[in-house]
Amino acid sequence: FYRSTGGLYWKIITDFQPKFYKNGIKQGSSRESHLYFSNEEEKKIALAFYNSNLFWWYYTINSNCRDLNPYDLKSFPIDFGKITVPIKKKLINLVSILMKDLDKNSVFAERRHKNKDPVKFQQISPRKSKAVIDQIDETIAKIYGFTNEETNFLINFDERFRMGNLEEDSE
Repeated sequence: FYRSTGGLYWKIITDFQPKFYKNGIKQGSSRESHLYFSNEEEKKIALAFYNSNLFWWYYTINSNCRDLNPYDLKSFPIDFGKITVPIKKKLINLVSILMKDLDKNSVFAERRHKNKDPVKFQQISPRKSKAVIDQIDETIAKIYGFTNEETNFLINFDERFRMGNLEEDSE
């Protein structure tokens, strides 16, 4: 599941559907979409990549930086065949930790827009899980043979904005 618009400096991409209620009735958000994968392993590895600082960097240079379109995700180059088994296992473990952390650190928020029904939603704050995301980037860096300097660049890319006190919108 991914949030197709909004989110400021984070893109919300999960393997669980964030909770969303309209007039007290559970449903999906109109800002939410999803992708399918050939198998569970590829889904989890892609999820690790999509939540990485590397993907954020890629997204900022290849998109309008507002909407997350299917093309933005599908065009991100992941060569599953070139990832070694130990790194696949590590990424799968880290993304499992990340998904639990995102869910654990989420809160419920309510919005009332003029002339619209009130909504209550699970607000996910990836910045609270930055330590796990950084571990994902350190693991991905091994796949590409990034230097320490390149890895540090990715981990710290846009950190001033992404970790600042800017309001996060994760409906």
